[in-house]
Formats: sequence, C-alpha cells, structure tokens
Amino acid sequence: MANSQSDNKSQNGTLILVLGILSLVLCAPLGIVAWVMGQKERKLYPDDSMVNTGWILGIIGTCLLILSFLILMAYILFFGVLFSGIFKELIKSNI
Repeated sequence: MANSQSDNKSQNGTLILVLGILSLVLCAPLGIVAWVMGQKERKLYPDDSMVNTGWILGIIGTCLLILSFLILMAYILFFGVLFSGIFKELIKSNI
C-alpha cells in the first residue's frame, strides 16, 4: 500500500523551492521560472508547502526584478538628461 503522504507531495517541489530561493539571492530571472512551475504544480498539489513557498518566492523575485529594472531605467534617464545638458554647454563654450 502506498504512503498517502507521499501522494500529496510534488516531484518538482524541491526544484521550485530552490529556483525561488535562487531568484532572491543570485539570479532574479529564475523567479519567473519558479512562478510558472509553481503555479502549475499548485493546481495538482495544493497542500505541498515546498511548492507554495517556492511559488511565493518566485513572485517576490520577479517583482524585485521588475523593480530593479525600473530603477535602472530611471537612473539612465536621469543621468542622460543631466549629461546631455552638460555636453550642450561644453559644445557651446568650445565653439
């Protein structure tokens, strides 16, 4: 007779959890993978805590990726505007 507890656990639960943790620590795009895989596995194994935790960490990692991208774009825009004004003044003063 099969163990009923092992029937309620996902085979990919550990992988999803590891991907979710790595998305926070090392490589943020892995959060997208953990989010998608976790969403699929949550439908099959709704009570698996490793799947749920990895899914949540994947969402957080993806949000941090988007936030860091927006901050990077704001820096590029800010310094681009700042330096374009400085370069215009330098060009006017040299001519």
